[in-house]
Amino acid sequence: MKKIEKKNIGIFFLMLMTFLVVVIPLFMFTGGQKYYDRGIMLDRHWDVTINDKTYTNVTLSKFTFPMTNKGDVVTLSHYMTEHYKGVNPVLRCEFIHAKIEVHMNNTLLYSYGQRDYRQGKMLGYGVHYIDVPNDYLGKTLSITLTVSENNAFNGISSMLLGNEGTLIQESLVKNRIRIAVSMSLILFGVLMACVSMVASLKNRVYVSLFWVALFSLLIGGWTLCNNNLIILFTQNLKVKAYMEYMSLYAGPLPLLLYFYPTAVQKGRNRFFRILYKGLLAGQTVFIALAFSMQALNLVHFPQDLKAAQMLMMLEVVFIILLIIDDGIHRRKYNHMLQLGMVGILFVILYELVQYNVQKFFVHFEGNKYSSSVCYGALFIVAALLLDYTGKTSRGLYKEAQQQLLENMAYSDELTGLSNRRKCDEVVEKLLDGDADFTLISMDLNLLKYYNDTYGHEKGDALLRSFASVLREAFPEALAIARVGGDEFHVVLPDREQEELREDLTCLLKCLYEKNEQNKELHLSTAVGCVQRSEFLDNVDIRMLYQEADRRMYVHKQKMKKKNPELYRR
Repeated sequence: MKKIEKKNIGIFFLMLMTFLVVVIPLFMFTGGQKYYDRGIMLDRHWDVTINDKTYTNVTLSKFTFPMTNKGDVVTLSHYMTEHYKGVNPVLRCEFIHAKIEVHMNNTLLYSYGQRDYRQGKMLGYGVHYIDVPNDYLGKTLSITLTVSENNAFNGISSMLLGNEGTLIQESLVKNRIRIAVSMSLILFGVLMACVSMVASLKNRVYVSLFWVALFSLLIGGWTLCNNNLIILFTQNLKVKAYMEYMSLYAGPLPLLLYFYPTAVQKGRNRFFRILYKGLLAGQTVFIALAFSMQALNLVHFPQDLKAAQMLMMLEVVFIILLIIDDGIHRRKYNHMLQLGMVGILFVILYELVQYNVQKFFVHFEGNKYSSSVCYGALFIVAALLLDYTGKTSRGLYKEAQQQLLENMAYSDELTGLSNRRKCDEVVEKLLDGDADFTLISMDLNLLKYYNDTYGHEKGDALLRSFASVLREAFPEALAIARVGGDEFHVVLPDREQEELREDLTCLLKCLYEKNEQNKELHLSTAVGCVQRSEFLDNVDIRMLYQEADRRMYVHKQKMKKKNPELYRR
């Protein structure tokens, strides 16, 4: 149990260290910096044309219009009177699923997505930094957006005029908590996924830890993209869009898989088991279809968002009901997990509702939606780890108990070899198959002599020494068993006669070396070998044992005749 507790502590220590590795450098880099050049907000006095309808003197942060669909054209124009005193001005703007052209007095400044729009591909969305000429004052800025997806947007974010480096740094400083949390989730997810994949090859108990790690990685990646923090690594908006949708759509699957043992456990209501399997199949099929349709450029990721959200809502409700059912039936569960899951799931449910209400009925603040699920995700990952380590501790303890009982039932206490019961099981299983195998029956000489002359302590030492010889001489044995006081059986897989002779030669060599090492004990044994193929198809275990014992006694008699004094019993 101490080893288990150390592993549990190690998991939390790794999570804490990944968080600190991200947080400390981030805050040291950004904490002491102040940004006086925050740019100029371009929010008021815009003229907006949507298809054939024009709105004049618009304030972007308060302007909402009917939801745009594929093919709609939105044109924005603004007479530049704002004086920016810095150097190398850029226009920071955020657009969603649209081909973009930016002009100043009919001179093209920037274009985006022209080729992909013609080919019908997903354009992506996010922040654009557009170079503006230094002599922009008194000129008219014109932006044309051609919408590439249905239900794309119903508002335009306010724009900033300033220095690109300063604007990026200021954005990162404002969101440094989100960056720290999301990067911690990603780093922890990557490290723990690698560790758990290797560990699960030896013990399947670590598979659940892999699902926690994968969920952490996906939710962290989605947070980086959703809050436009991916700019730390790339300004490619298509990469950002693909990562965001793929993380969002795949995220629920590892969470569902983590709850697999809980949802289908013995005693669980049949309704829960059927519903769980249906949700798991539905989520898997949805991911496969969404990714395939996007890869084939038939249906883009944004068009699958409603289906993804409906699945998420169902899964959230199901997991909450699952936890409530555990509480009602007083099953063993982790209180932190229960509290954390209910809390984060309600947060997810709230954000799903809020997103759709604001998008279709109200208005996003700044005409964009930034999620704070990452904060809850950090807590839920910690809660999942607590639950996992608790289950693992209980599971490994039960496994250790079961192993102990099996060892008591199938092991010889004195030598540590298998006992007759275990040997019988191995032979019976082999007899049920078709493969040939060899049974070796052995009788340890001089055990009675050592017990009578030197006491049972010396006889026990003789038995233990002989057991170590058998382990060394027969490394490929299917079973090595002490079946009686001085009787031993070895079961070998299918062996050619030459291979069997080599095995017996190896046994004699090991006996000789052991006797040379310890002059106080003299090991010797009579051997009888029998192969299954020597019998007809109706051979049984009794016939094998009898024939092996008979040959062993023949060998023993020869040994006694050769040296009657040494091999007395």
